[in-house]
Amino acid sequence: MIIKIAVLGVVVCVIIAFLKSFSAETVLPLELAFAVIVIAFLSGRIFEAIEKLRDFFGENDTERAVFSALIKGALVCLVTKISADTAIDSGNRLVGDIIDFSGRVLLLMIAFPFFESVISAATAFLP
Repeated sequence: MIIKIAVLGVVVCVIIAFLKSFSAETVLPLELAFAVIVIAFLSGRIFEAIEKLRDFFGENDTERAVFSALIKGALVCLVTKISADTAIDSGNRLVGDIIDFSGRVLLLMIAFPFFESVISAATAFLP
């Protein structure tokens, strides 16, 4: 599967390099189309991975919270990476950096309850 994605990525890069000299405005839609095609191609595997994670974490409330935070964190990372890279590639470096920073802050906010749990568990062992 990765070979198909890599070959498609190389083909898209060659097409982009060719089109850039003629019309730079077609590059971004082509990049976005590639992203959509790859995500559609991987959607079955993504849902399969989510189901395996759901089975792994079980039905307990704490385990559901961990699973939910894991999925939210993964989605924040994915959306942040795609949108920041798109902004940077379109020449808006500052916008891309702000999106990247915002994603990191949101990821910390998602992980903060787990940091609290670890710290409280560690302090419970202290004399």
